Amino acid sequence: MPDARTYWESHFASAANACAASRQHAACLEQFHERYLQKDGTILDLACGLGRNARYLAQNGYDVYGVDFARAAITACTRLFQKQFLKGTFIQATVDAIPFCNNHFDAVICIAALDHVTADYARDALCEIRRVITRDGMILLTFDHPETDEDKLDQTHALPDGTLLFIRGKYQGMLFRRYQDEEIKALVGAEHICSFDYGKEGSRVVVCR
Repeated sequence: MPDARTYWESHFASAANACAASRQHAACLEQFHERYLQKDGTILDLACGLGRNARYLAQNGYDVYGVDFARAAITACTRLFQKQFLKGTFIQATVDAIPFCNNHFDAVICIAALDHVTADYARDALCEIRRVITRDGMILLTFDHPETDEDKLDQTHALPDGTLLFIRGKYQGMLFRRYQDEEIKALVGAEHICSFDYGKEGSRVVVCR
């Protein structure tokens, strides 16, 4: 059975997703950029995928770094930035072991990623995010609607912590945790949340410290 890494490597490398980097950046990123980011700041796109959000940040003058555990994603981001003459640094690594020193970034974004790992892994990732961000730094997180792919639940197996593992179908190997709003607040820490909003198709958009 393919594991999560195998799934994402295949997903990013597939011909069907070859043009994904040309898609629009996440809508919530514009508001985050306008309301919370320091001009010319250093920003980490954690679980950067094919680079659509990193590209938007670079085009707006930020010093951009990207981390993803899929080699195919890092390769795609590097090529995208070279092709569009943008400055960015991309490194293959996991979200629970970010290869940067303490207080390195002014902001970290992690779009639609923490709900694709187990609960323990997500907690470890948040600890790492808070380690590498400055004292006054801002964090942008998004979580998919908990009923996303509701019609495919028969293709999943529930892990002991409740995270779903797709065991067949086109998502085979992918993890998805169906976070309810209160679970997100508990994961992030309600006292750290600056805003909690709803995006397109019911996604949850969290700005926090």
